Amino acid sequence: MEPYKKSPLARKTIPLLLVGLLGLIITIVVFFVVREKEVQEIRSHFHFTANSVNTDIKDILESDIDTLQLIEALFQGSEFVTRDEFQKFVQPVLARHPHILLFGWLPSVKLDDRKTFHRKLGEEGISLFDEGRENSQLPENDEARQVFYPVYYLEGPGKDKLGLGTDMADLPEVYQALAKAEKTRTLGAIKIDWPSQQDNQQIYMVFLPIFGKNYLFETDRPKNDTSLGGFIFGLFPVANILQEIREKHDLSGIKIDFFEPLQGSKTLINRLKTQQGETLKNLEVFKIGNRELLIRSQSLPGYVPQRLSWRPGVALAAGIFLVGLLLIYLEHTFRRTAQIELLAEKLSAEVVERKRVAEAREKLVTELEAKNAELERFTYTVSHDLKSPLITIRGFTGLLAEDARKGDTERVQADATQIKSATDKMQRLLDELLELSRIGRLVNPPREIDLNDLIQETLTMLGGRISESKVEISVSDNLPVIYGDRPRLLEVFQNLIDNAVKFMGKQPTPRVEIYAEKHNEHIKCFVCDNGAGIPERYKNKIFGLFERLDQTCEGTGIGLALVKRIVEFHGGRIWVESDGEGKGSTFVFTLPAKQEGISDEQFLCNEG
Repeated sequence: MEPYKKSPLARKTIPLLLVGLLGLIITIVVFFVVREKEVQEIRSHFHFTANSVNTDIKDILESDIDTLQLIEALFQGSEFVTRDEFQKFVQPVLARHPHILLFGWLPSVKLDDRKTFHRKLGEEGISLFDEGRENSQLPENDEARQVFYPVYYLEGPGKDKLGLGTDMADLPEVYQALAKAEKTRTLGAIKIDWPSQQDNQQIYMVFLPIFGKNYLFETDRPKNDTSLGGFIFGLFPVANILQEIREKHDLSGIKIDFFEPLQGSKTLINRLKTQQGETLKNLEVFKIGNRELLIRSQSLPGYVPQRLSWRPGVALAAGIFLVGLLLIYLEHTFRRTAQIELLAEKLSAEVVERKRVAEAREKLVTELEAKNAELERFTYTVSHDLKSPLITIRGFTGLLAEDARKGDTERVQADATQIKSATDKMQRLLDELLELSRIGRLVNPPREIDLNDLIQETLTMLGGRISESKVEISVSDNLPVIYGDRPRLLEVFQNLIDNAVKFMGKQPTPRVEIYAEKHNEHIKCFVCDNGAGIPERYKNKIFGLFERLDQTCEGTGIGLALVKRIVEFHGGRIWVESDGEGKGSTFVFTLPAKQEGISDEQFLCNEG
């Protein structure tokens, strides 16, 4: 039956598919390039907006905080600023800066002046126990601190939530911040809790120390006295500034948060800068007084996809359309080419068929010549080896008759022994030839074989010869499992080990090693001895029929030929390695690690 052949058009299918696939890949690449360009533009616009928002927030906060410098000028320009003067000065400032919650003045009150301060507030008609305001006065029993900073002046929309006389340094962190500002003579700031209906409302108390002015007590101090008079302070709600920012910028899809990291810690900054997936982030750090404030602008889910235009989709659709047109054109071209190729194939089919028949005939003739030559060599060898015992039998038959006529019983017995020895040799020769002819027809079905058990059985069978020759046998542990006809493979190891023991030579410490190596698809077996060795010129010849290197040793010369036939039938090969005479030899052969080379279908029972 003529094998199936693909049509010329069918052979063009794979190139056509490859062209289509390549076109689709290019289209997808273009789509992602266009999309990535738009995404980059969206990211750039996001960062531009975030930077603009950060700049505006910083400008507003800096402008608000700079108002403390104006109030400082008021205090520096007068020995003592009264409550009315303070209120009249800061009210216009608060009107121009609606984000500021309030301004106030914290005089420095020593421990011994606390009662005097309470009395002074009472003289001014200021109650220290306003309803809804707790702890509004200086503590009476706090002996741990030598100085207090009560609220004395207060003006702004949030003044109702902070009473006059309240000790702002009552909290340790506020006291430490005021002490640091006094020591460094610089602007200070601290984040404080403030009663508010807004979530995450962040209020910063920013304060500026005043030296040598506005002493509440001891007004007769010398003019060159530069000790602390008190602090100007303001409360700045950072989140309120966002209301004005949102009116100026389009912040749809953008969330703005404020953070204050631990002093000297960069862990939070690095974590906030990390971008995950399509989320865009921008981080800006600036200072409020001596405090760091982090502004994080972050895109909300869907920010990037909602701003993508139609251009990536159009690029993808256009690419697919062009690829389709190209495939239609190529299919039409390939079809016409296939028709031409089909015609050419029909014209050349007869020439090809004639050439194939001629080559097959030549190959068959060559194989027949080789088989005939092999059969001729086999016939010559067998006839030669069978002729030798026949000549012996013929000769000793004549001697037997003569000795019997003479009545020499002892000689008759010797002649009979020689005849029996010759017939035994002929029987062994015929048996081994029969065994050789059976290779290719398995006596037993193939199966998995434990190589450890197989070699131990072989050594048991050869135990007498091994003990007699005093040969040390070394077998590797954990030999692998092989696959094949167990009795045939037993013959392989029996012949190889028997030959190794037989041809040990005059080695004082005869030794035979048996081991195996497992490879991907086969097992490599080794039978290694330190015996007589094999010259280089005989390494291939010894596997021939009736080939014996030592004619004085027993044997028919069929053993290695039998081994070679069995190994090759199992899909393996065999060879010998030796460094020369007296240097030992290693027979190496391969066997399948799983069922291959032979199958159950090849199994035929031996009729003989």
